[in-house]
Amino acid sequence: MSAMKRYILILPFVFFIHDIEEIVFVESFLEAQSLLPISITTMEFTFAFLLLFIFFVWGCMTAYRGKHVIGLQPDRFLLFATSLLGMNAFGHIGQVFIFQMYVPGVVTGLFIVLPVCFLIAIHLLKQEIVTRCTVVKYSLIAFFVQIPLAGCSILVSKWLFQVV
Repeated sequence: MSAMKRYILILPFVFFIHDIEEIVFVESFLEAQSLLPISITTMEFTFAFLLLFIFFVWGCMTAYRGKHVIGLQPDRFLLFATSLLGMNAFGHIGQVFIFQMYVPGVVTGLFIVLPVCFLIAIHLLKQEIVTRCTVVKYSLIAFFVQIPLAGCSILVSKWLFQVV
């Protein structure tokens, strides 16, 4: 199995471990701080995570089989998915400074997500699959895409829990 395929298979596990930390602590975090005008239950957040996770796993499995995902070749999808996770982790680190307190996701972001993302990026660069410019471009796109993706999944989850 190629290194790229191994990395594609690792990403859903990294995503899952990271989001477990968020699921466990998000409700109490939102209750403890007052800057965000949102409340979300653990169940709503878990469902929002599942929506994203299903799509993420589908993308990784499709890329693993060598097929295009959302118009991206498998190696570009690997970079995009890695960038999404990495930018999410950097977002949590930034939130620690904004809120001056523990933010759900910062521990796994710092000690699991970022090391894996850097490892994948270094591999892609060393194998000359991508350039530094491409890594920066995908990271910037991922930073701005991950916010509405998370927000939409939370809105869908909250809406479904109101309907049911």
